[in-house]
Amino acid sequence: MSLLNRKFTLLVLILLVLSIIDTMIMAVTGSKYTFKAVAGKTAYISGKLAEPVDENLVKRYAHLSGKENNRTPYDQIITYTPQYDFLRLRFLEAKGRLWRGILESTETAPQGDYVVAIFQKALGPEEKAPKFTIRLFQNEQAYRKSFFSFAERYLGLAPFWVTLVLLPLVLYCIFITMRDAGKELSDLQAKGIGPIYKLVKGKTDWEVIFGLGSRHGVHRGDHLVVLNKHREPVGKIIATEVGPESTNATYPLGNPIAPDYFIAIPAD
Repeated sequence: MSLLNRKFTLLVLILLVLSIIDTMIMAVTGSKYTFKAVAGKTAYISGKLAEPVDENLVKRYAHLSGKENNRTPYDQIITYTPQYDFLRLRFLEAKGRLWRGILESTETAPQGDYVVAIFQKALGPEEKAPKFTIRLFQNEQAYRKSFFSFAERYLGLAPFWVTLVLLPLVLYCIFITMRDAGKELSDLQAKGIGPIYKLVKGKTDWEVIFGLGSRHGVHRGDHLVVLNKHREPVGKIIATEVGPESTNATYPLGNPIAPDYFIAIPAD
């Protein structure tokens, strides 16, 4: 794998981690009971009611409006109080306790917090009706500054969208990394060189497992060459257990060896 590819993969992984952290920041600092919007702009909102919406009531309004297969007029089922001249909530959908709607406001709407209770008309404004805070801002700059999340503040979008964009890219980078690593290993083994897979320090010897086996011409009792990370010979090692793709060996503690060393079949 080239140095450029490694740097790019590392960069994408770092960005993914940062986007996940940013998503957690959004989850901790945000509130499902606060709706933020810029005066004069539309915001999509959602929340929960105190009680589930009666499906029979939904069908009734759909039948009365003659739109059984289209959008039901949920504004006839759900409402809010108090109501203001400069802002309005429109309810687009409700299922169970969940509802989805639109927050609209005039361009001259005063900045500030406005608390509303959202409930079903048939049940009336119960005390347990959820209270939501509508927070209006005069401009986009003030709106963005209200967020602690980096993506929301500087990019104007929720950080989980950044995560969703980066995730396929990370998976692709991992695929490329594994593919290139496999090619590098195959190229090394074709030259009679294998990387060290495992290096464990014993009482008198190192226990070594490396990436050459019987498929590469290694046999039990063979004397192989230990190479440092610069591919320079620094010692000899004897194969003790040989598998198709890897070999076990022991190596005296006093001799130089490290996880980034290699084992090579000696040239004839």
